[in-house]
Amino acid sequence: MGIVDLDLKEPYKELKALNKKLDRKQAELERHKNTILSAFIADEILQLRKEIAWALLNCGEYEKALNLYKSMSWETHGETKYIGIGAALIEMGRIIEARQLIKKGLKRFPESYPLLVAMGNLYHGLGNYSMSLKYFEHALIFCPGHKTIMLSKANALYGLGLFEDAFPIYEYLAKNHPEEPLFITQLGYCHLQINYPEDAAKCFKAVMDSGYSNDDVYNGLYWAYYDMGLKTDAIEIAKEGIKKFPDPVLYYNLGIAYYEKDWLSEAKDIVEKGLKKFPEDKDLKELLGIIEDEIDNPDDDKKPTIPPMMRVIALSAILKKLKHKKLQHKKS
Repeated sequence: MGIVDLDLKEPYKELKALNKKLDRKQAELERHKNTILSAFIADEILQLRKEIAWALLNCGEYEKALNLYKSMSWETHGETKYIGIGAALIEMGRIIEARQLIKKGLKRFPESYPLLVAMGNLYHGLGNYSMSLKYFEHALIFCPGHKTIMLSKANALYGLGLFEDAFPIYEYLAKNHPEEPLFITQLGYCHLQINYPEDAAKCFKAVMDSGYSNDDVYNGLYWAYYDMGLKTDAIEIAKEGIKKFPDPVLYYNLGIAYYEKDWLSEAKDIVEKGLKKFPEDKDLKELLGIIEDEIDNPDDDKKPTIPPMMRVIALSAILKKLKHKKLQHKKS
Protein backbone atom coordinates (compact mmCIF):
# COMPACT_ATOMS: atom_id res chain seq x y z
CA MET A 1 0.00 0.00 0.00
CA GLY A 2 1.33 3.45 -0.87
CA ILE A 3 1.83 6.31 1.55
CA VAL A 4 -1.33 8.35 2.01
CA ASP A 5 -1.37 11.79 3.59
CA LEU A 6 -4.71 11.41 5.36
CA ASP A 7 -4.33 14.71 7.23
CA LEU A 8 -4.76 16.56 3.95
CA LYS A 9 -7.14 14.37 1.98
CA GLU A 10 -9.75 13.10 4.41
CA PRO A 11 -11.23 16.42 5.71
CA TYR A 12 -11.74 17.78 2.19
CA LYS A 13 -13.20 14.47 1.06
CA GLU A 14 -15.69 14.63 3.92
CA LEU A 15 -16.52 18.28 3.19
CA LYS A 16 -17.19 17.53 -0.47
CA ALA A 17 -19.50 14.65 0.43
CA LEU A 18 -21.42 16.78 2.95
CA ASN A 19 -21.91 19.61 0.43
CA LYS A 20 -23.25 17.15 -2.14
CA LYS A 21 -25.66 15.77 0.44
CA LEU A 22 -26.77 19.29 1.35
CA ASP A 23 -27.48 20.09 -2.30
CA ARG A 24 -29.67 16.98 -2.56
CA LYS A 25 -31.58 17.83 0.62
CA GLN A 26 -32.18 21.41 -0.50
CA ALA A 27 -33.54 20.14 -3.81
CA GLU A 28 -35.71 17.67 -1.88
CA LEU A 29 -37.01 20.48 0.33
CA GLU A 30 -37.99 22.46 -2.74
CA ARG A 31 -39.95 19.49 -4.10
CA HIS A 32 -41.77 18.93 -0.79
CA LYS A 33 -42.37 22.49 0.33
CA ASN A 34 -45.74 23.14 1.92
CA THR A 35 -45.99 19.48 2.93
CA ILE A 36 -45.56 17.75 6.28
CA LEU A 37 -42.21 16.36 5.09
CA SER A 38 -40.72 19.82 4.73
CA ALA A 39 -40.18 20.23 8.49
CA PHE A 40 -38.24 16.96 8.72
CA ILE A 41 -36.12 17.84 5.71
CA ALA A 42 -35.41 21.28 7.14
CA ASP A 43 -34.14 19.66 10.34
CA GLU A 44 -31.84 17.43 8.30
CA ILE A 45 -30.50 20.50 6.49
CA LEU A 46 -29.75 22.22 9.79
CA GLN A 47 -27.84 19.14 10.97
CA LEU A 48 -25.88 19.03 7.72
CA ARG A 49 -24.96 22.70 8.07
CA LYS A 50 -23.54 21.97 11.53
CA GLU A 51 -21.47 19.10 10.15
CA ILE A 52 -20.28 21.23 7.22
CA ALA A 53 -19.23 24.01 9.60
CA TRP A 54 -17.11 21.57 11.62
CA ALA A 55 -15.65 20.07 8.44
CA LEU A 56 -14.66 23.58 7.36
CA LEU A 57 -12.75 23.94 10.62
CA ASN A 58 -10.94 20.67 9.97
CA CYS A 59 -10.02 21.92 6.49
CA GLY A 60 -8.60 25.16 7.84
CA GLU A 61 -11.39 27.26 6.33
CA TYR A 62 -11.83 29.20 9.56
CA GLU A 63 -13.48 32.34 8.19
CA LYS A 64 -16.08 30.31 6.29
CA ALA A 65 -16.73 28.17 9.35
CA LEU A 66 -17.08 31.25 11.55
CA ASN A 67 -19.63 32.81 9.21
CA LEU A 68 -21.62 29.58 9.01
CA TYR A 69 -21.75 29.24 12.79
CA LYS A 70 -22.76 32.88 13.16
CA SER A 71 -25.71 32.28 10.84
CA MET A 72 -27.19 29.72 13.25
CA SER A 73 -29.78 30.59 15.87
CA TRP A 74 -28.57 31.27 19.43
CA GLU A 75 -31.90 30.02 20.75
CA THR A 76 -31.90 26.62 19.05
CA HIS A 77 -28.17 26.04 18.45
CA GLY A 78 -26.58 27.93 21.33
CA GLU A 79 -24.15 25.24 22.46
CA THR A 80 -23.11 24.45 18.89
CA LYS A 81 -22.50 28.15 18.20
CA TYR A 82 -20.35 28.60 21.30
CA ILE A 83 -18.28 25.54 20.37
CA GLY A 84 -17.89 26.36 16.69
CA ILE A 85 -17.28 30.08 16.99
CA GLY A 86 -14.87 29.48 19.86
CA ALA A 87 -12.90 26.92 17.85
CA ALA A 88 -12.75 29.23 14.82
CA LEU A 89 -11.57 32.17 16.92
CA ILE A 90 -8.85 30.04 18.52
CA GLU A 91 -7.58 28.94 15.13
CA MET A 92 -7.62 32.52 13.89
CA GLY A 93 -5.51 33.64 16.84
CA ARG A 94 -8.28 35.69 18.44
CA ILE A 95 -7.60 34.15 21.84
CA ILE A 96 -9.09 36.81 24.12
CA GLU A 97 -12.39 36.76 22.19
CA ALA A 98 -12.41 32.97 22.20
CA ARG A 99 -11.80 32.74 25.94
CA GLN A 100 -14.58 35.22 26.73
CA LEU A 101 -17.01 33.44 24.42
CA ILE A 102 -16.27 29.94 25.74
CA LYS A 103 -16.43 31.17 29.33
CA LYS A 104 -19.85 32.64 28.58
CA GLY A 105 -20.90 29.38 26.97
CA LEU A 106 -19.85 27.36 30.02
CA LYS A 107 -22.05 29.54 32.24
CA ARG A 108 -25.02 28.59 30.08
CA PHE A 109 -23.94 24.97 29.49
CA PRO A 110 -21.75 24.00 32.50
CA GLU A 111 -21.87 20.29 31.68
CA SER A 112 -20.94 20.70 28.02
CA TYR A 113 -17.89 18.51 27.54
CA PRO A 114 -17.17 19.98 24.07
CA LEU A 115 -16.97 23.47 25.60
CA LEU A 116 -14.73 22.18 28.37
CA VAL A 117 -12.51 20.61 25.72
CA ALA A 118 -12.51 23.89 23.76
CA MET A 119 -11.26 25.76 26.82
CA GLY A 120 -8.68 23.05 27.41
CA ASN A 121 -7.50 23.37 23.81
CA LEU A 122 -7.24 27.14 24.22
CA TYR A 123 -4.96 26.85 27.26
CA HIS A 124 -3.04 24.02 25.60
CA GLY A 125 -2.31 26.23 22.61
CA LEU A 126 -0.97 28.86 25.01
CA GLY A 127 1.34 26.29 26.59
CA ASN A 128 -0.52 26.40 29.90
CA TYR A 129 -0.71 22.63 30.29
CA SER A 130 -1.75 22.72 33.94
CA MET A 131 -4.93 24.63 33.07
CA SER A 132 -5.58 22.54 29.97
CA LEU A 133 -5.27 19.36 32.05
CA LYS A 134 -7.84 20.73 34.49
CA TYR A 135 -10.42 21.25 31.73
CA PHE A 136 -9.76 17.93 30.01
CA GLU A 137 -10.17 16.05 33.30
CA HIS A 138 -13.40 17.95 33.96
CA ALA A 139 -14.67 17.05 30.48
CA LEU A 140 -13.98 13.36 31.13
CA ILE A 141 -16.35 13.49 34.12
CA PHE A 142 -19.24 14.16 31.73
CA CYS A 143 -17.92 11.98 28.91
CA PRO A 144 -15.77 9.22 30.42
CA GLY A 145 -13.75 7.13 28.00
CA HIS A 146 -13.98 9.55 25.07
CA LYS A 147 -10.86 8.72 23.09
CA THR A 148 -10.07 12.23 21.86
CA ILE A 149 -10.47 13.78 25.31
CA MET A 150 -8.32 11.02 26.80
CA LEU A 151 -5.67 11.83 24.22
CA SER A 152 -5.94 15.53 25.07
CA LYS A 153 -5.39 14.71 28.74
CA ALA A 154 -2.36 12.61 27.86
CA ASN A 155 -0.99 15.41 25.71
CA ALA A 156 -1.36 17.85 28.61
CA LEU A 157 0.57 15.47 30.87
CA TYR A 158 3.15 15.11 28.10
CA GLY A 159 3.44 18.88 27.86
CA LEU A 160 4.08 19.01 31.62
CA GLY A 161 6.87 16.47 31.22
CA LEU A 162 4.87 13.83 33.12
CA PHE A 163 5.66 11.12 30.59
CA GLU A 164 5.17 8.21 32.99
CA ASP A 165 1.63 9.45 33.71
CA ALA A 166 0.86 10.03 30.04
CA PHE A 167 2.21 6.65 28.93
CA PRO A 168 -0.61 4.34 30.15
CA ILE A 169 -3.20 6.57 28.46
CA TYR A 170 -1.37 6.46 25.13
CA GLU A 171 -0.86 2.72 25.54
CA TYR A 172 -4.56 2.15 26.23
CA LEU A 173 -5.62 4.26 23.25
CA ALA A 174 -3.17 2.60 20.86
CA LYS A 175 -4.24 -0.88 22.00
CA ASN A 176 -7.98 -0.23 21.84
CA HIS A 177 -7.97 1.95 18.71
CA PRO A 178 -5.31 0.48 16.43
CA GLU A 179 -7.04 2.15 13.47
CA GLU A 180 -5.93 5.56 14.76
CA PRO A 181 -2.32 6.12 13.60
CA LEU A 182 -1.94 9.29 15.66
CA PHE A 183 -2.48 7.37 18.89
CA ILE A 184 0.31 4.95 17.96
CA THR A 185 2.52 7.85 16.86
CA GLN A 186 2.20 9.64 20.18
CA LEU A 187 2.82 6.39 22.05
CA GLY A 188 6.04 6.14 20.05
CA TYR A 189 7.09 9.62 21.15
CA CYS A 190 6.33 8.76 24.75
CA HIS A 191 8.50 5.64 24.43
CA LEU A 192 11.31 7.94 23.27
CA GLN A 193 10.87 10.23 26.26
CA ILE A 194 11.10 7.38 28.76
CA ASN A 195 14.12 5.94 26.93
CA TYR A 196 12.68 2.92 25.10
CA PRO A 197 13.80 3.65 21.53
CA GLU A 198 13.33 0.05 20.34
CA ASP A 199 9.66 0.14 21.33
CA ALA A 200 9.33 3.60 19.81
CA ALA A 201 10.69 2.31 16.51
CA LYS A 202 8.10 -0.50 16.53
CA CYS A 203 5.32 2.08 16.91
CA PHE A 204 6.51 4.27 14.06
CA LYS A 205 7.12 1.29 11.78
CA ALA A 206 3.63 -0.04 12.56
CA VAL A 207 2.14 3.29 11.50
CA MET A 208 4.11 3.22 8.24
CA ASP A 209 3.12 -0.40 7.58
CA SER A 210 -0.54 0.62 7.93
CA GLY A 211 -0.16 2.82 4.85
CA TYR A 212 -0.25 6.10 6.73
CA SER A 213 2.64 8.42 7.34
CA ASN A 214 3.62 12.07 7.84
CA ASP A 215 6.59 14.15 8.98
CA ASP A 216 5.93 13.35 12.66
CA VAL A 217 6.26 9.62 12.00
CA TYR A 218 9.52 10.04 10.10
CA ASN A 219 10.89 12.40 12.72
CA GLY A 220 10.02 9.90 15.45
CA LEU A 221 11.65 6.98 13.64
CA TYR A 222 14.73 9.12 13.04
CA TRP A 223 15.09 9.71 16.79
CA ALA A 224 14.43 6.05 17.60
CA TYR A 225 17.30 5.00 15.32
CA TYR A 226 19.47 7.84 16.62
CA ASP A 227 18.95 6.81 20.25
CA MET A 228 19.73 3.19 19.39
CA GLY A 229 23.05 4.34 17.94
CA LEU A 230 21.96 3.49 14.39
CA LYS A 231 23.13 6.81 12.93
CA THR A 232 23.28 5.55 9.33
CA ASP A 233 19.70 4.28 9.52
CA ALA A 234 18.65 7.59 11.10
CA ILE A 235 20.19 9.50 8.20
CA GLU A 236 18.45 7.31 5.62
CA ILE A 237 15.02 7.66 7.26
CA ALA A 238 15.43 11.44 7.48
CA LYS A 239 16.36 11.58 3.78
CA GLU A 240 13.32 9.47 2.90
CA GLY A 241 11.08 11.64 5.07
CA ILE A 242 12.29 14.85 3.45
CA LYS A 243 11.44 13.50 0.00
CA LYS A 244 7.89 12.60 1.01
CA PHE A 245 7.06 15.20 3.65
CA PRO A 246 9.47 18.17 3.59
CA ASP A 247 9.59 19.55 7.12
CA PRO A 248 12.05 21.94 8.81
CA VAL A 249 12.64 19.55 11.72
CA LEU A 250 13.71 16.75 9.36
CA TYR A 251 16.08 19.10 7.53
CA TYR A 252 17.49 20.20 10.90
CA ASN A 253 17.93 16.65 12.14
CA LEU A 254 19.66 15.55 8.96
CA GLY A 255 21.93 18.60 9.10
CA ILE A 256 22.96 17.68 12.66
CA ALA A 257 23.59 14.06 11.67
CA TYR A 258 25.90 15.15 8.85
CA TYR A 259 27.60 17.70 11.10
CA GLU A 260 28.32 15.09 13.77
CA LYS A 261 29.98 12.91 11.11
CA ASP A 262 32.07 15.92 9.99
CA TRP A 263 30.35 15.85 6.60
CA LEU A 264 30.26 19.62 6.63
CA SER A 265 29.64 20.12 2.92
CA GLU A 266 26.63 17.77 3.03
CA ALA A 267 25.39 19.41 6.24
CA LYS A 268 25.58 22.89 4.70
CA ASP A 269 23.86 21.72 1.53
CA ILE A 270 20.89 20.08 3.27
CA VAL A 271 20.35 23.00 5.65
CA GLU A 272 20.43 25.47 2.74
CA LYS A 273 17.85 23.34 0.93
CA GLY A 274 15.72 23.46 4.05
CA LEU A 275 15.99 27.24 4.20
CA LYS A 276 14.89 27.55 0.58
CA LYS A 277 11.62 25.87 1.59
CA PHE A 278 11.40 27.44 5.05
CA PRO A 279 13.30 30.76 4.80
CA GLU A 280 12.07 32.07 8.16
CA ASP A 281 12.99 29.03 10.24
CA LYS A 282 15.22 30.33 13.06
CA ASP A 283 16.66 26.92 14.01
CA LEU A 284 17.82 26.22 10.47
CA LYS A 285 19.36 29.69 10.24
CA GLU A 286 21.25 29.17 13.48
CA LEU A 287 22.45 25.72 12.42
CA LEU A 288 23.68 27.06 9.08
CA GLY A 289 25.72 29.71 10.89
CA ILE A 290 27.37 27.07 13.09
CA ILE A 291 28.20 24.87 10.10
CA GLU A 292 29.63 27.79 8.11
CA ASP A 293 31.79 28.84 11.08
CA GLU A 294 33.16 25.30 11.30
CA ILE A 295 33.92 25.26 7.56
CA ASP A 296 35.71 28.63 7.84
CA ASN A 297 37.66 27.57 10.95
CA PRO A 298 38.36 23.84 10.50
CA ASP A 299 41.35 23.83 12.88
CA ASP A 300 39.44 25.30 15.80
CA ASP A 301 39.56 22.76 18.63
CA LYS A 302 36.43 24.20 20.17
CA LYS A 303 33.91 22.68 17.80
CA PRO A 304 30.47 23.59 19.18
CA THR A 305 28.11 20.87 20.24
CA ILE A 306 24.71 21.48 18.72
CA PRO A 307 21.77 20.64 20.98
CA PRO A 308 19.37 18.37 19.07
CA MET A 309 15.85 19.50 18.36
CA MET A 310 13.43 18.53 21.10
CA ARG A 311 11.92 15.18 20.27
CA VAL A 312 8.33 16.24 20.64
CA ILE A 313 5.39 16.58 18.35
CA ALA A 314 3.98 20.09 18.32
CA LEU A 315 1.06 19.47 20.65
CA SER A 316 -1.05 22.28 19.25
CA ALA A 317 -0.67 20.67 15.84
CA ILE A 318 -1.67 17.28 17.19
CA LEU A 319 -4.86 18.70 18.66
CA LYS A 320 -5.63 20.25 15.31
CA LYS A 321 -5.20 16.91 13.58
CA LEU A 322 -7.30 15.05 16.12
CA LYS A 323 -10.38 17.24 16.14
CA HIS A 324 -13.38 15.00 15.98
CA LYS A 325 -16.69 16.20 14.68
CA LYS A 326 -18.51 14.34 17.45
CA LEU A 327 -17.17 16.93 19.88
CA GLN A 328 -19.64 19.44 18.49
CA HIS A 329 -22.58 17.38 19.73
CA LYS A 330 -23.71 17.04 23.33
CA LYS A 331 -23.55 13.49 24.59
CA SER A 332 -26.98 11.93 24.32
